[in-house]
Amino acid sequence: MCSSDLDGVHLEHHTKFTAERGESVSPEHVIALFTNNVSRGETVTTQGSRLPYSFSPGALNLFPAGPIGACRPTIDSTMIVCALDPELVAEVGEELGTPCNREFRPIKNFRDPSLAGIVKLLVAEANSGGSSGKLYVDHLAHALAVRFRHLSCGAQVARSSHEGKLPTRILERVLD
Repeated sequence: MCSSDLDGVHLEHHTKFTAERGESVSPEHVIALFTNNVSRGETVTTQGSRLPYSFSPGALNLFPAGPIGACRPTIDSTMIVCALDPELVAEVGEELGTPCNREFRPIKNFRDPSLAGIVKLLVAEANSGGSSGKLYVDHLAHALAVRFRHLSCGAQVARSSHEGKLPTRILERVLD
């Protein structure tokens, strides 16, 4: 699958090459699922300093629509990038009747089997040419929006292992 559009969701297999990527702005919410080898590099903080990162296969990153910080990968890696229409997420919020009491927040390097499973099901459906039909895709897109909304509004997420790195509480203090 190179890329596919599925009712409010755009999927793409993406290779992140070893080159500087400047800050960008996305009109859509972005979900990145790392798929092959460990992804390593540096990200730039709002103060301009560089922090190392390492994402293992299966790790997820969520970015709400808006700015996405600069980074510099030090090795090539692949991921599934899923762009989610903010209107779809807003519609889901209205259907649920539970407002998000704060702005969506980015989350990096976490594990969520439910979200990863939905992304993989969408990829499989795109690869099959939509063989399961529009209703199936609509339900998956809806489930993806529900899960994105739940996680980005502040639900607790399982962080990836930081074995051999700074403890999470210290790293989060540095990032804040």
